Amino acid sequence: MLPKWILYCIASNAFKIYVEENQSGSAYPAISDTKVKDFIIPIPCPDNPDRSLAIQAEIVRILDTFTALTAELTTELGDRKKQYNYSRDRLLTFGDEVPVVQLSNCCVSIADGDHQPPPKTDTGIPFITISNVSNSRQIDFINTRFVSEAYYGELDDKRKARKNDILYTVVGSFGIPVFIDDNRKFAFQRHIAILRPNGNVIVPKYLYHVLRSSDFLKQAYAVAVGAAQKTITLTALNRMKVPLPPLEEQARIVAILDKFDTLTTSISEGLPHEIALRQKQYEYYRDLLLTFPPPLTPP
Repeated sequence: MLPKWILYCIASNAFKIYVEENQSGSAYPAISDTKVKDFIIPIPCPDNPDRSLAIQAEIVRILDTFTALTAELTTELGDRKKQYNYSRDRLLTFGDEVPVVQLSNCCVSIADGDHQPPPKTDTGIPFITISNVSNSRQIDFINTRFVSEAYYGELDDKRKARKNDILYTVVGSFGIPVFIDDNRKFAFQRHIAILRPNGNVIVPKYLYHVLRSSDFLKQAYAVAVGAAQKTITLTALNRMKVPLPPLEEQARIVAILDKFDTLTTSISEGLPHEIALRQKQYEYYRDLLLTFPPPLTPP
């Protein structure tokens, strides 16, 4: 067998299922060496070694082509992200003619989640912790705990996220903004701040892009306190600085940066979508090409 043939076989869905069916242990499930060795790897034309190796080589070549295409798209995605970061920081760098104001002057309110541990329930309103906020600036609603409708109803309005609000992590993995683009109900812990932009002063999406900028992240590192877990206090967050050009200019900047954002983060369009499709295509053909009919038995 070719080494790459073995590699693709143990990357297959068949091997994944085999591992899941043969692992043991509850806290840390694992599969034994013996069970791994017992996995059956298909060999095309086992009675003709030369033909077998030729078939393996051709299938490996096809699968290598798929993985190379995905790698190229992943590299391009990295380049696009660098392009976005560069363009964002350039567009958000202004001269002395643009005022720089405290964040508190741009928001109706700046708050954080409830400081008391809420009573958890099996169903109800999703309760978001900092682990549900990813570096891709999205909320993971799949792996959450829940709180009751009654608990949610008693929260202060400024602690109930609504469309055009911005979440901002302030403890541990601080400095990650999340733009809220709908009115989905959820509660969140005190390690997450919530900013409600003042639409008469600042375009909400403009503020989101500012919070992602290199300059604002530098401010975040400068004001974070603590040893074990760095924390940005609400007082410090209120005082952090934001450049404030006219609303028309803010809207123009948002239109440019949103296009970059779609190309680099959208799961429904842009490069991430294309990479996901390529990956599914590769997995489909990998499993198809590595599936052989059982050998015929003589009557």
